[in-house]
Amino acid sequence: VTPVKIFLDSKAKSTSFKIINDSDEEVSIQINTVEWRQDKDGADVYSDSEDVIAFPAMLKIDKGSERLVRVGYQAAFNPEAEKSYRLFLSEMPSNVSKAEDSQEVKLLLRVSMPVFVGPANTAFRLEAKEPVLKNRAVAIILKNTGNKHLVLSKIMAEGFDETEAKVFSVEVSGWYILPGRERLYLIAVPEEGCPKAKTIKIDALVDYGTPHPLGKISVDAAGCVKTTD
Repeated sequence: VTPVKIFLDSKAKSTSFKIINDSDEEVSIQINTVEWRQDKDGADVYSDSEDVIAFPAMLKIDKGSERLVRVGYQAAFNPEAEKSYRLFLSEMPSNVSKAEDSQEVKLLLRVSMPVFVGPANTAFRLEAKEPVLKNRAVAIILKNTGNKHLVLSKIMAEGFDETEAKVFSVEVSGWYILPGRERLYLIAVPEEGCPKAKTIKIDALVDYGTPHPLGKISVDAAGCVKTTD
């Protein structure tokens, strides 16, 4: 599928994407559209929506072929903030029956494509609440106070001793943070490295760009003790 993200606004209310079938058999695809929100904990929440339409919503693609799908926005635009949707592309089971004794297992394609609809001028703003070290893990809450989504590629924690030598480096994968939403991240710290560290520096890689500094922790012995699983 290309492109892997879709952006629409009041000047570009429609666009298209391409589905390429590089398999050796015909495939049938069904496309469903949902509105995409996040709850107070940053978990994704989906609901049925007709704001974004995809045509055709059902299609067949011959082996080695490709098809274009048109995508359009038919609701009112929010002049203040970006809205988010997702297209779910699901491969439908083939009607061709297999022999009962066949050991073949076919995995059906399911692709989720984000669609962002927003005003011309949007920007994310990443804010970090004060990180803490507890139970041998760095806990940090990250909030997007802007009017555009952001993508956290990863969140990194690096420990340094009293000579500023690095004693450990760990990271966790990130995810989207939609406008006005926040998410708690926990980064486990190595058992051997934690007591050696005097400070822990936390950074985030945003949209696969340069590291974004989030804060620094002064390490105390209590924070390096793991009390629960």
